[in-house]
Amino acid sequence: MDLGYIVALAVAAPAIIPLIRWVSVITATLARGPGSSCPRCRSKNTRRAMPRTSDVFFPAFLLAHRCEECEGRFFALQSVNYTNPNRILRPSRPLISDGAHSASRR
Repeated sequence: MDLGYIVALAVAAPAIIPLIRWVSVITATLARGPGSSCPRCRSKNTRRAMPRTSDVFFPAFLLAHRCEECEGRFFALQSVNYTNPNRILRPSRPLISDGAHSASRR
C-alpha cells in the first residue's frame, strides 16, 4: 500500500467513523420501531436522557432515552409535531353541508 493512501485513510477516518455510527444508530432505531422499552433488558422503566453534543446531528424524531434498570442509553422514535401548537386549525368550509341537517327523506 502506498504511503499516500495510508495518510489519506488516517485523515478521513475521523470523519468516516462518526458517519458510520450515525447511520447504524438510525438504522437500528428504525428497525426497532416506536416505543421506549430498553433494547438490552426490555424494561419499560425509561426516561429521556440528557442530550449530548453529538445528538445535535440526529433527526428530530430520534430522542435519547436512558433505562432506569440497566442504565443503558439508547435512541427511540418519537412523534414530532411540525405545526405550531399555538395555532388553532379551523376548516375553511364546514365539514357537514347545510342540507344534511334537514329532515330525512321519505
